[in-house]
Amino acid sequence: DFFTEDEDFVFFDDEVDLLEKTRYFLAHESLRQTIAEQGYRKACLTFGYDSLARNVLDVVSQSVTDPSS
Repeated sequence: DFFTEDEDFVFFDDEVDLLEKTRYFLAHESLRQTIAEQGYRKACLTFGYDSLARNVLDVVSQSVTDPSS
């Protein structure tokens, strides 16, 4: 679980829930902005080029160190 609901993203159950949450977050700009920024930041840290490159290098390094894995 990379992301936390209502901290990094907002989930909705159906069309009614979507409309209610849309209206709510349009009326609460600061909270909407905070959730968007946190989700973006976590996505960049988790899936950004630096993170992906580190993961690839870790896998390559591990396979060179322990070829049986």
